[in-house]
Amino acid sequence: MHFLQKDVEDNLQHRIIKDICDGRTSFLHLADSTRDTSERTIKFKIKRMLSEEKLDSKLIEQVLLFYADPGLAFKNILLVRGLLLNRILLMCLKKRWNMQYGLHPKRVPVAVPFEAKGVPSEYAEFGHPDIAILFTCLAFYYSGLTLAQFHEGLQQVLNMTCGSSVLMPCRKPCITGM
Repeated sequence: MHFLQKDVEDNLQHRIIKDICDGRTSFLHLADSTRDTSERTIKFKIKRMLSEEKLDSKLIEQVLLFYADPGLAFKNILLVRGLLLNRILLMCLKKRWNMQYGLHPKRVPVAVPFEAKGVPSEYAEFGHPDIAILFTCLAFYYSGLTLAQFHEGLQQVLNMTCGSSVLMPCRKPCITGM
């Protein structure tokens, strides 16, 4: 994406925050017990947590009570907050896949800067880990996984000491659907 004006970037950022406040994400699930609190109050507090520079511990505690899994919600909200407030997400969305970043076919599958269209840098890497992770996710989103990459990733999960516990929640709906 190429933004010609800063107010368009700001509008996109506000829409992302609004979608999170409206519960349109797959990574933050509101608890059923939030029915006692007005929807307007919930949205207002979540918006404050995602958009204000300074946070107080009382606001954090109040917001985490809205979610089914407060520990996971805390990590996810802080991650999204950092990506939005520091404008990392917008910066990554401005870059063009396979022109300014992408995957190097002969290196570890982590996004690298490109020297020209379709020409990955042989030695350069992104210095900020959040940017490298976002570009890697976007690169796989645009290019997809090869069958070999899928098998390698699945094998790494299976080789983990807790691999079966990671896969079991994914496997259960498949077994019951048979």
